[in-house]
Amino acid sequence: MNLVVVVNRRNGLLFGMRLFSFVRFVGLGIFLLMMGCREAAKTNVTTTLSTGGLMLSDKARVTVAGDSLTQTFTSQIHEGGDWTDAGVVVVQRLDTEQSPAAWNFSDVGSLQEQVFQEAAVSYTMSTGVLRSKGLLFHRIRCDQPGLLHVRATLEMFRTRPASQMWLIPFESEVSAEGNALVIRGEGELLLIWHWPRDEQITTWQSLLREYDPAGGEHPDIAKIADHLQHEAAQQEE
Repeated sequence: MNLVVVVNRRNGLLFGMRLFSFVRFVGLGIFLLMMGCREAAKTNVTTTLSTGGLMLSDKARVTVAGDSLTQTFTSQIHEGGDWTDAGVVVVQRLDTEQSPAAWNFSDVGSLQEQVFQEAAVSYTMSTGVLRSKGLLFHRIRCDQPGLLHVRATLEMFRTRPASQMWLIPFESEVSAEGNALVIRGEGELLLIWHWPRDEQITTWQSLLREYDPAGGEHPDIAKIADHLQHEAAQQEE
């Protein structure tokens, strides 16, 4: 089963794997929406990077492909000599009818950044991994607030490794539309895809406590995103 959790802005919106038969959250403003899901009958297997890749460990990576309008992140695990797809996140911009521009993603480094110019609007995409936390982040910024509209979907092909995804708006709201999470009318947003490792579990709340402990009910999302980018850039290869 997939689990969509719609909560207040501090908690963001979580799109992840349901690990137990029933989950209960107690607290004001928390709404659970259960969605049907099943493990794919056939697991996709690839042995080459689509466009670029980010290593989470010797046995886990995220391949990256796409363009300025649609970005696809595929989680893969190494087993039996092959890289096997475990899940995929697709991020699609809904705010333009422009032809897509090439995304020159490299598999070198832990942080990639590219700027796209569309007419009078500039978009910046920053993508990276934090191996110590087992997470990927994808930040999209627009220099004209209110023009950014994005849909994100998560599909898992297997129940292990478990993962969870947050889609965090900076100013607007996030909603569930079918099997997708949608943000409309933004200037900036942050997507985080996390794979828990052993007992080291990262949650959106733990990132808030670590990067913006004084934020309270009004966390500084830009500050948190800046910290993630800084850590990725400083990460040893």
